[in-house]
Amino acid sequence: MDPRFSPEVGKIMQLANQEAHCLNHEYIGTEHVLLGLVRHADNVAAKFLRDRGIDVRVIRAEVEKLVRSGPDMVTAHKLPMTPRTKRAIELALEESVALGHQGAGPEHLLLGLLREGDGVAAQVLAELGLGLAETRRKVADVHPGIRDGADKPASEPIIAPPITFSLAELETATDLTSQPSTAILRILDASSNRAAEGLRVVEDYLRFVLDDPLLTEEAKTLRHDLASAVELLGRDQLVASRDIPGDVGVDIKTETETRREHPAEVLAANLHRAAQALRSLGEYSKIIAPQVAPRFEAIRYHVYQLESTIAASRDGAARLADVRLYVLADGRESPDAFIAFVDALLAAGVHAIQLRDKNLSDRELLDRGRALRERITRFGARTLFILNDRPDLAVLCDADGVHVGQEELTVADARKIVGPRKLVGVSTHSLDQARQAVLDGANYIGVGPTFPSATKEFAEFPGVALLKDVAAATRLPAFAIGGITLDNLDRVLATGIGRAAVSGAIASAADPAEAVRKWLARLESKTP
Repeated sequence: MDPRFSPEVGKIMQLANQEAHCLNHEYIGTEHVLLGLVRHADNVAAKFLRDRGIDVRVIRAEVEKLVRSGPDMVTAHKLPMTPRTKRAIELALEESVALGHQGAGPEHLLLGLLREGDGVAAQVLAELGLGLAETRRKVADVHPGIRDGADKPASEPIIAPPITFSLAELETATDLTSQPSTAILRILDASSNRAAEGLRVVEDYLRFVLDDPLLTEEAKTLRHDLASAVELLGRDQLVASRDIPGDVGVDIKTETETRREHPAEVLAANLHRAAQALRSLGEYSKIIAPQVAPRFEAIRYHVYQLESTIAASRDGAARLADVRLYVLADGRESPDAFIAFVDALLAAGVHAIQLRDKNLSDRELLDRGRALRERITRFGARTLFILNDRPDLAVLCDADGVHVGQEELTVADARKIVGPRKLVGVSTHSLDQARQAVLDGANYIGVGPTFPSATKEFAEFPGVALLKDVAAATRLPAFAIGGITLDNLDRVLATGIGRAAVSGAIASAADPAEAVRKWLARLESKTP
């Protein structure tokens, strides 16, 4: 081991590397070294600072006044030192020699940071009232040297060898880094493998069973994020620690592991496998690389969200599998007129009715909703009942779900009110909005406006191009909305969107029931 440095300095540099990562900095500056020094509490310098009321919280607050966090996460594991940091280490060596000490320790590093003078660490220490002479006297008192005049450097120049090494070389040359135990590395290796394998199985399910490009992309992104995080642990050392013949868990199997009866069981098992492995990665990585642990935690929460998104997508696909025609109905001019209208729709076999009326009072809207639920029950129909924009009233009138727009409640907020079993639909007007609705856990989406409509005004019409993009991006049930008629329906169906939400085309028809039958015939004839 290089006698110029004590083992504590190596640990401090490890902590400095972590602090740089936490601030998204691509270098180790004097500020990171100072933070590492006070975090490594069991040393003379840190105790000296604590006695003066200077702890890691105080230092961090002062550092954050002078430097900002970087915009992006840093992926490199070991970061280079800045010239000022190297200079501070040179000065630490000089102080060690001048004081007659055997090797540079944390106390000499503190002196080096003070003597360097221009770095962030020196500015912070000056702001906190720490002086070089006082600190040098304290170091001399704690560690009496073999030379006199410890309150000042030696009269003759004492030049330490130039520092030309990187952080990695410092750790290697001075043998300062305490190597993680093989057991910890084996845990991290096994857990990273389990997490990656689980995510790959999930990705295959989304790709081949659900045939969903968007969700497949999400799973693939998580898998790549995991690989990037594992690289920060040092993938080579994880692989080198592997001991398959000596692993007592290799031959341990449970009965449920050897049998799966449905792809959905495979999906559920591997979502849980990935999440559990990520938890293990997050916990054990704190021992050797605390700066990486938050990445594993973030990926784990994304896995939980992906599980919820998949569940909503599968639920929507199952419950709307045969739903092609979705009619938007207002409350009509009276309760009797409303009942007559919905009876006509139900008699014709409409698949879904959304009650949407901005002009009714809450009580009137609730009464219409309860009437619609009663008529569906009386007809014995499988028609879905969706209430627009009001999850609270949807619960009171026992609707099958609620539909929200871009400026109304979020999917998450609507779900808090209606619960997990009711459908939540979202209106989307761009591909980004459609993608977000899927990831937010919507059960279905409305996509448009496709054409100008007499019932609702829009500044822009993304048209059939948006329908085509959405059809290619996701398998979540999607209904084309906006100005759709029997005359332009074929243009809609040609995009790959096989569902339509209509209002005026049915509501203004002389015979709404006959209009529904014509729409159903056209839609069902085009169903793949």
